[in-house]
Amino acid sequence: MALQFGVSSACYYPLETEKSLEIAGKCGFKNIELFINSPSELSDSFVDELKRITEKYETNIVSVHPFFSFAESFFLFSDYERRFHDILPLYDRFLK
Repeated sequence: MALQFGVSSACYYPLETEKSLEIAGKCGFKNIELFINSPSELSDSFVDELKRITEKYETNIVSVHPFFSFAESFFLFSDYERRFHDILPLYDRFLK
């Protein structure tokens, strides 16, 4: 496999995620890390909009970066079990 280049939508922060994705597509990037910046960006309608943009520019989302990644070890690897179970539905949305 040849080396492939891409860009993160976070490169255009604080521009909104969908606008960042649009710019990356217009610039010709085919591989994009999608940085999700808020819970509302996991809604079905918002995800549909992101999909429309990726199809328009024939881009691939190769990774997704959650806005709460700074706290992942706190959510997933602490001894506070309730917090672990509370965060799982949010991860489910990312995986969808």
